[in-house]
Amino acid sequence: RKGRSEEMSVSASTYGIVFKGEAVNHQKDIMAQLLEVIDPELGIDFPNLGLIYEVDLNLTGECTVVMTLTTPACPLVFVIEKDFQEKLSQIAIIKAVTVTITFDPVWSIQRLSPFACVCLGMPIQG
Repeated sequence: RKGRSEEMSVSASTYGIVFKGEAVNHQKDIMAQLLEVIDPELGIDFPNLGLIYEVDLNLTGECTVVMTLTTPACPLVFVIEKDFQEKLSQIAIIKAVTVTITFDPVWSIQRLSPFACVCLGMPIQG
């Protein structure tokens, strides 16, 4: 796994994440926490897997993460949601976290970062 400082030098746009509202102003802190949320089956963080579509934060500290899963039948969805809530709640401005799961658009391997491709033994997408 890359070192934290090396990962943080990569823009969030590398991961295809759209930041909205106050999340734009706290993008660095949010990304640092998102990179700590690890897929329990694959052992790779969610940004590198391309599973996070959007992060929104309003002025009252309510944060919404719009993401997908590799399969609708994921048995660990509640574990994953709890991990997002625990990690993002460590940021002082964030008072509540809602994780919204969507399958529109459907996830595809083209969303994998080069790092995730290497970890999974796949050719780099692009």
